[in-house]
Amino acid sequence: ISSGLVLGLIAIALVHLMMTRTAFGLKLRVVGASPRAARHAGLDVPGLTVAVFALSAALAGLAGAVDVLGVYGNVRADWNPAFGLVVIPVVFLARLNGFAAIGFVALLSILSIGGESAARRMGVPTYFTLVLVAVVLIVLALAEWADQRLRARRG
Repeated sequence: ISSGLVLGLIAIALVHLMMTRTAFGLKLRVVGASPRAARHAGLDVPGLTVAVFALSAALAGLAGAVDVLGVYGNVRADWNPAFGLVVIPVVFLARLNGFAAIGFVALLSILSIGGESAARRMGVPTYFTLVLVAVVLIVLALAEWADQRLRARRG
């Protein structure tokens, strides 16, 4: 088991506890839901925004350090995983739920690894994996859109 997996699961649990069990987490949820209402409630919206960016940067730095030090053992010149391209859809699909993100990360990992293997065996470009992941994301987004339309019609 990778140390990155263990650290990632611990980080998800700690962030979940922070967001659901602390006053700081409540403030962040209020600011996220409505910055205007948070200002009216007397919350320091710019300060909380900077705090959440700092926390996010720290977690991203931890993930990068684990990837570089845990997987490669050193910094490689060709290391550019472009995690941002994968993380944004995961956050969108998981609706900011850390535990739901675990499932989507697993799904996208399986698709990426399986897609790369299939691309090598079939002799197609490695961009095949990106197309495969994009199709899955489009299907999931369309399913979400259809679900919202059905709920709106039912009232």
